[in-house]
Amino acid sequence: DGLLAVLPRSTVPGEVSSALLPMGDMNRLLAEESRELREKCTELSTAFPAGNAVASAAEAIRAVTLRHCTEVCGLWMEAVDYIEGMLRKQVIDAIGKEVSPADFADYMVFHNRKLFADAYAPSPFCFAVRRSPKHSPEGTVSIEQTAA
Repeated sequence: DGLLAVLPRSTVPGEVSSALLPMGDMNRLLAEESRELREKCTELSTAFPAGNAVASAAEAIRAVTLRHCTEVCGLWMEAVDYIEGMLRKQVIDAIGKEVSPADFADYMVFHNRKLFADAYAPSPFCFAVRRSPKHSPEGTVSIEQTAA
């Protein structure tokens, strides 16, 4: 269904090694993809009738092009998911555990205590709701952390 190219890292002394394809190779791959798509569109133009038929060449070309776009987007999503998973694994390995939102909130409270003097420490988000300064509060709006 697809092709996976694994490139060896450079073994030449002094040469910078990279797991990425050189820009010229990437451009050649994109040019080949474009050529194959144009070739397919030409085949469809000869295989399907032109004009106002139920299944015309324009509709066939549109369908093939959109399917190709869907496949490219799917591969892009898989690549991003792979990178995110790899980064997540590295962070978990570096920290030694999976960090929950509660762990992060605790860290920020600890960090803010070290960073700010008591007089300048951030205060919790909580405000009285009133119609105007002349009226009594009708309630409060606050953001609270629930225990995990």
